[in-house]
Amino acid sequence: MNVRAPMAMSTVVAWLILLVAMVTAARLLQFEPPRTVRLPWIDQPLPESCNARRVLGIDCPGCGLTRSFILSAHGEVRQALAIHPPGTVAFFFLCAMIPWRLWQAYRIGTGHRFPSTVTTEVMILLALLGVSIFWWAAKQASAYL
Repeated sequence: MNVRAPMAMSTVVAWLILLVAMVTAARLLQFEPPRTVRLPWIDQPLPESCNARRVLGIDCPGCGLTRSFILSAHGEVRQALAIHPPGTVAFFFLCAMIPWRLWQAYRIGTGHRFPSTVTTEVMILLALLGVSIFWWAAKQASAYL
């Protein structure tokens, strides 16, 4: 029988910091169509982060992920889904992990054992990565039809 090791408080805290930083960054950044991402306090756009786009002039499976996170954080879910559907789902999955991690921290802090769910969460994120690649391939194929 496979028994998972209990979650360590340091792991839970690290996840919480990462998740809150990601949501905060998405909320602070601004998206200006078609591809511009800006920090609100500077007047310069952030540089293009996709090397495939910059060097080869083509989108990669992750193109639009940042923009979908930003739009999702600003409540523009329809636009986010139009830009990168799997990324929008991933954003809300990661947001849902914040209260889950808080619950884990509470349970661990009160002396209760709390089994690790990291393997399940990583599997879900890998599935979203697979869907993202499939979505990208379908998008690329439809451009040639």
